[in-house]
Amino acid sequence: MSIRYIICPKCKTPSYEQSPLCKNCGANLSDIDAVSPVALVGALLENRYQLVEYLDEGAMAYVYRGVHVDVGSSVAVKILKSNFQTDERFVERFQLEARAAGALNHPNILSVITVGSSPSGLTYLISEFVQGITLNKLIGREGRISLDRTVNIVNQILTALDEAHSHGIIHRDIKPENIMITQLRSREEFVKLLDFGIARQIYQQTPRLTMPGELFGTPEFMAPEVIRGQEATISADLYAVGVVLYEMLTGHTPFAGEGLFNILKSHLETSPEPMSKYNPEIPSG
Repeated sequence: MSIRYIICPKCKTPSYEQSPLCKNCGANLSDIDAVSPVALVGALLENRYQLVEYLDEGAMAYVYRGVHVDVGSSVAVKILKSNFQTDERFVERFQLEARAAGALNHPNILSVITVGSSPSGLTYLISEFVQGITLNKLIGREGRISLDRTVNIVNQILTALDEAHSHGIIHRDIKPENIMITQLRSREEFVKLLDFGIARQIYQQTPRLTMPGELFGTPEFMAPEVIRGQEATISADLYAVGVVLYEMLTGHTPFAGEGLFNILKSHLETSPEPMSKYNPEIPSG
């Protein structure tokens, strides 16, 4: 976290530390101490969304819980990292695709509230705030998921994708990290699909390799046609759902290996081991 910010003492707008004046209210920032992204709590976006808790650092953004100061409701706030802010083409595409995703209205899709840039040039996305556990953490905690639970979760993922696909939106990076599981009062598990049209632009420095450039996606979940350089389609999203289902039922992805090349090569040339080999609950054949 090398980048540092300044919070205007007058209007609470965040700026980069080299900013001498607040571009929102004109206040002098020269004597204000810079803070890390973790300490950006208290900053205000659009004069109404206040950051109240630092949550996480993703590949392209810092994530916070925010509060709408007028109504008191919680929101999730992502502030784009500075290395992405300087790429005008990226920022434009980020905002266009976030707005397209915001047009989706489905209970299994995380709702985008707004996307924009502050007067100081910080690009952000504000969405509904969901408390739960991502599917990758659930798999990591439990090893594998029962067949009944898997069917319930995957059905909800497919329902969300059907809504998106009917609006011409391809997710391009379906994986457990982008699937949030919440629990209803009835104790039923409820799915929220995250990062529509946004995740495809990430170069993700996590245990799962995400590829830079014009080839978007996470190798463990990437469809063969995408690996060959074709544009991602509905089929690519459905292929990724199949890989997610495999991981849920076995505890691991069908193709894993040392290095990106071996993973991609396996998608193209290798048939996965039957799930029944790893999970006796799955019928063989």
